[in-house]
This record gives sequence, C-alpha cells and structure tokens, in this order.
Amino acid sequence: DGKILVLDYVSFETKISLYLCEDKEYIEEYYNEDLHHETAAMLYGSEEVSFEQREFSKILNHSLLYGAGEDTLLKKLSSEFNNPEEQLYKVRLLLKPIIDKSDEIKERYKANGFFFNTLGYIIHAEKIHASFNNYIQSYASEIVVDKLFEIKEFLKPYKTQFLFQVHDSLVFDLHPDENFLIEKLSELLQYHKNMLFGVSHSIGDNYKDLK
Repeated sequence: DGKILVLDYVSFETKISLYLCEDKEYIEEYYNEDLHHETAAMLYGSEEVSFEQREFSKILNHSLLYGAGEDTLLKKLSSEFNNPEEQLYKVRLLLKPIIDKSDEIKERYKANGFFFNTLGYIIHAEKIHASFNNYIQSYASEIVVDKLFEIKEFLKPYKTQFLFQVHDSLVFDLHPDENFLIEKLSELLQYHKNMLFGVSHSIGDNYKDLK
C-alpha cells in the first residue's frame, strides 16, 4: 500500500554551469533561482511563467550553452517572438558568465584535444560544440553517484526503498508510514558541497500515474 515517489533535480545541468562559471557575484545573484524561469520571465515580460514558457526557455538555454548555431537559435526564437535577434541578445546577456565559461572550455578542447573537468578527470569530447555539455555532464554524473551512496546509507533504518535512477531523477518505493521521508530525502539531494539545487517531487500508485 505504498507509493512510487520520484525526486527530480530542477534545472540541474544549468545550475551546475552556474556554479562552475567561477563568477562569484553572478553565482550569488542566481544561487537560489531557477535560470530557466529567469530566462522565461525576461523573454515573456512577466514573472508569471507557464509550464510551456519555461520549457521553451529551457530548450533555448540548453541549445545556447551547448553550442547551437546562430541560425538554429534565431529559428527557435522566431517561432515565439517577432524580434528574435533582440531576444537572443537579451538571453546571451543574462547567461554571459556561463557562455564565457562554455567558450573557454571549447577553446581548451580545440588547443589540446581534451580538457580536465573540475574533479580532475580528463574529458575527450566527441565534437567541439559538445565539449561544454561533456564538461557539465561529467560533474552531474558525479553528484548523482555521490547522492546514491548517501541515500543508501540514509535509508538503512527505514522500510522505504530506492528503486532506480533515470538521469537526474531518483525513484523510490515509499512505505505508507514514511511520508515524512519526502522532505528528508529532498533536503539530502539539495546540497552538494557549496552548491544548492532545487528538487521537485511527484508521487503516485505506480510509475506511470504520477502527480
């Protein structure tokens, strides 16, 4: 009679790119913000952002940070706005410290054919435009693995069980007497070293029917 619980990182890769841009003032400004929401609020001119508007901004942010060309970005924006060039300029301005770091990583890859991530691992990107994506993904993978070990230890006294991982989502079999663990598990996932991440959750009788 338990529930399936899914805990999911919010803006995970983009938030990691924020922390790794090494711009202290920029990090402090957006430390507790959802950058996809911030992009959507700027593009659509309102803090009241719909799910669809945030999803559009998420796709745009990822495309921009991971090396999409000018034509691709303008085409995406022109499907929503009459002034795509102006909107692209504003997004680039909002994400400038992260874009600068992305450009730096790409230049390192061009010069050497590889680069080190912040954990000291050697990364061989398949393509130049994918190098920043690989840089972020390598760090994301390490965070999730670290958290899986913490979760395994944390759940030892409880009946709730960890089931499996899907990218940056973690799936649990939540015992009916242990609903209080939703908050505790969320808090466990929120913090990694000096980083703070948003964590959402959905719950249901099975993995298909989650709310």
